[in-house]
Amino acid sequence: QEAANVGKSLAALGKLIGLLNLFLGMIGAPEVPDLSNLAGTPLDEVVPPIDAIIEALQSVRSAVPVP
Repeated sequence: QEAANVGKSLAALGKLIGLLNLFLGMIGAPEVPDLSNLAGTPLDEVVPPIDAIIEALQSVRSAVPVP
């Protein structure tokens, strides 16, 4: 049950990342890695890719000028 819930959450997050990458591509910012290759992966192996996504999002955030 837990794995099914995580899978649904990752699918929703994957859609959000796809949309985010669309906008990032328009401004020439680095893309956020997608989660499509994590389907069926044990939960303990999902954490490092999510950490990489967090780091990518932080670098994107630092590239966006704040008024």
